[in-house]
Amino acid sequence: RSSDLADISHLLMMTRQYAGSTTLHRSDRSHFTSIEQAANGLLQKIDEVIWSLAPQDDHLHDALSYIQRYAETFAEAHGMAFRTLPLPTLPEVSLHSQHRREVYLIVKEVLHNIAKHTSARNLRFVVLLRSGTLHIRIEDDGAPRPPANGGRNGHGKANLKQRTDRIGALLRHEPLAPIGTALTIELPLNRIHHE
Repeated sequence: RSSDLADISHLLMMTRQYAGSTTLHRSDRSHFTSIEQAANGLLQKIDEVIWSLAPQDDHLHDALSYIQRYAETFAEAHGMAFRTLPLPTLPEVSLHSQHRREVYLIVKEVLHNIAKHTSARNLRFVVLLRSGTLHIRIEDDGAPRPPANGGRNGHGKANLKQRTDRIGALLRHEPLAPIGTALTIELPLNRIHHE
């Protein structure tokens, strides 16, 4: 409900004010910063749920605009410079809501992997349309970080493969010179529109 969103937004505003206060003890400011991060995450999750259920966002251009804005916000929040290009002219295609959500979650996981496992300072997000296939290309300039405690980096690759398989997409990796990685999600449009 809009009143609930307004309450969370108000909480977020208050915690930001207290987190920046110079009259509070440093540990108290730290607690308010933690509350701010939690409230911000909650707002983002609510926004994602609303977006994933809104039928007007089933259109390809609108869905990709949302995902592009998410990538920009993510880069800014993680101190990365963000570059992109205007979305290309896209056909009037409506996506299955499941496909729309899977594409979003693939991009989200790729971005989180970049932030967590590399030293990237720059992020580039580009959408291209070639021969009926949508290409979402994400480039970073980060060197890989060694896994924490010498362990493995979790199940990220397996999750991405499951998600791409579910919507008939391909995931391509390529190294960039002098450093970094480009990851391209390739989605045939005839596999993701409403039947």
